Amino acid sequence: MAHVLRVALALVLLSVSLMAQALIPPVPQISGQWGWGLPSPAAKGASASDVCAALLPAFITQYTAPGVSGFTVVVGQVPTPTASGYCQGSYMHPDGSPRYPARATLYMNSGNVCPANSSLISSSGMCSCNANYEDSPDGKSCVPSKSRWEKACEANTGKRYDFRSAGRGQTGGCQTEINNVNSPIEGDTGGLPDSFGCQVRFVDDGSKISYQDPDTKQYWTQGVGRVTGETCVGTGVPVPTDAPEGTTQESEGTNNQCPYGLVKGVNGQVVCAYSDPSGTIEGTETSTVKNPDGTSVDTKKEIKCEGGVCTTTTTTTTRDSAGTIIGTKIDEKKESIGETCNKDPGNKVCATTGGGGADGGAGFSGSCEAGFTVKGEDPILNAMALEQYKRNCQFFEKKPDPTDETKAYDAMVAKGKQGGDQTGDLPDGSKRTINMNPADFEGQDVIGMSACITDKTVTVMGQTVRIPFSVICPWLEYMGIVLLACSYFVAGRIVVKG
Repeated sequence: MAHVLRVALALVLLSVSLMAQALIPPVPQISGQWGWGLPSPAAKGASASDVCAALLPAFITQYTAPGVSGFTVVVGQVPTPTASGYCQGSYMHPDGSPRYPARATLYMNSGNVCPANSSLISSSGMCSCNANYEDSPDGKSCVPSKSRWEKACEANTGKRYDFRSAGRGQTGGCQTEINNVNSPIEGDTGGLPDSFGCQVRFVDDGSKISYQDPDTKQYWTQGVGRVTGETCVGTGVPVPTDAPEGTTQESEGTNNQCPYGLVKGVNGQVVCAYSDPSGTIEGTETSTVKNPDGTSVDTKKEIKCEGGVCTTTTTTTTRDSAGTIIGTKIDEKKESIGETCNKDPGNKVCATTGGGGADGGAGFSGSCEAGFTVKGEDPILNAMALEQYKRNCQFFEKKPDPTDETKAYDAMVAKGKQGGDQTGDLPDGSKRTINMNPADFEGQDVIGMSACITDKTVTVMGQTVRIPFSVICPWLEYMGIVLLACSYFVAGRIVVKG
């Protein structure tokens, strides 16, 4: 009885041991052999590609010659239990053309062999992956083992959450808080340095914005992020030499101007407007279009910006000729406040924030009486804008104090309106006298001597009709003389008064 218990315990321990290992089924063994000379070079392996790769050195030795290069041996046809396959050897001839001089025959043997990086377990007839290797997702081969770092990032691929990355206009960044208990990245990652993390990319749903921290003056990009499954390290930390393949480094943030993309034109100059990203701004616009058939379309656009993200809700209501609602459509779109104002600078939201082209808000405000205020990040541009508006007020609106130049300009405008002679106001070097008389005008016909059209005779329904142009022409000639005299008179008035 004790012997039976020992056997049973051994079987249990063996089964547990096998379950703990990655079991890979063995594969039929494939052998290959070149067809030249005896003994012919041969090789064996678990796959046709492994065998062809093992036969490459023998092919190079056989066909090495001056100027020959580019030796390759690839699988031409995979063997089956009932049909052979082959490896195709090729090289590049000195004349630049490829040559295919030999094939190695491939056979599938009755014996089995373990895949690469695995060993046979004689007691079960299965294969287990060697140290530092694990079974592949399809369970048919062994691949290098992945660290807890890689596994955590892969396990969270596609996961979305609120994310922030240093710099303006960033495409993403490195989520390095994967060791924290409350981290959005879940996985067995204990023991990794704090700089190790998972790569995140911002989702293109309009939630991404950039802003400047008013205390540190550091720019940030925030929005909804998505885990890509790749590993990364934080800014300023060198990528470890043993880091998983594909590990990237988060780019350093840059302090770009106009964090919200809110630009404002002031006298041709660009001024950046700053808005608190935690503030809420709302605006509503309505319009109605009447159609020729009596129907009408009412459009109501509501914009609400919060945290730098604007939600635009457009409600379109269609009514028949009697005013009855026959259809309603609601569209909702999210985008950053910068994108909203750059597309529609005239809406109320942009006027409030100082974005777009409005004259109010944080970007630019004021009047000639009270003065102007420019809230931009460039003091030189601010000073230029203020000076230009000051000059405009003095010259055009005479506020607050008119200058001598303004007074002279006003006097000339007043004389022009009264129709008086303003030549006396011109400098002496600009004055000149022009004498004109009727002889100075050319009265010759520019198209040559005119002649009257001869009388015409036409036949209409068998009757002959004569058109007497000779009777009309003298009167037309008198009319031409009168029109020419009027033209001279008008021209003289223009010259004398101008």
